[in-house]
Amino acid sequence: VHIDGQADMLVHVLPRPATSGGEKGWQGARGPAAAAAADATTQPATATLAAEEASFLLHHANAFEVPGSRGRRLAVWSSGWDPAALAALAASKGGMLGSWSVVLAGSFDAVPYSTLMQHEIDLDAGTVSRSVLYDATAAEHPKINPAYAGRPTRFVWFTAAAPGANPPGVSGPPQAIMKLDTLTGGTEAWVPGPRVFTEEVVFVPTGGLAGPGGAAEDDGWLLAMTFDAATKTSSLVILDAADVGAGPVAKVKLTHAIPHGLHGDWTDVVYGPGSEVAYAPSDAEE
Repeated sequence: VHIDGQADMLVHVLPRPATSGGEKGWQGARGPAAAAAADATTQPATATLAAEEASFLLHHANAFEVPGSRGRRLAVWSSGWDPAALAALAASKGGMLGSWSVVLAGSFDAVPYSTLMQHEIDLDAGTVSRSVLYDATAAEHPKINPAYAGRPTRFVWFTAAAPGANPPGVSGPPQAIMKLDTLTGGTEAWVPGPRVFTEEVVFVPTGGLAGPGGAAEDDGWLLAMTFDAATKTSSLVILDAADVGAGPVAKVKLTHAIPHGLHGDWTDVVYGPGSEVAYAPSDAEE
């Protein structure tokens, strides 16, 4: 894909591999009941996004079969750049993809504006359509409750520029942690301070799937690092995923700064001194 806002974006849809139970294709990967209900003639497909709808996806939150479509329509939730952002990137002759100097200099105006988007893939029509989930502020690193990965979801959590801090369509540094309700369009935001910067959240589920006796989709904790430029120190904050706007329920203040990092995950297995998990460094680490 040429990052110029003109070239088509190609989406390749491939069947899932057979499961250990011997079932074939992507229906089998969802279990025998879902396989029986799905169209057994489903084939791999390639769909092309029209040039005027070109986009460049940066990070994916979730992908799932649209309910009631019998697996023939798929939805993908991602953060990325729409045609306007791609055109701005092309005009900058590389911008932040060619050099991170614009970010290191604190010039976020030069960073392409990122939004949360849904791309719906229609396997029968061979088309891909784009719709906006959230574009009120520059938004990045979307996350869902990992217990719902691959299933239809309602909520997305992400980092964003502080609401109202920048003109519409102008990027800003990540200074907010937000929750989006895709059903109502409502949002909640926690902004830690004018000189405090947020990092990607990690969702820690506290229960299973919703349903009779099950946990709600937003039943969990959000873990994130923040950096206070005034004190030059970092903190680990913990927020209630169901009530982001209330702010942290706990905060671990460090006496020093942690370098900005990207991408994290959660495991309930403890690694480190005293743990039962043996750790052997790779040749590269040694």
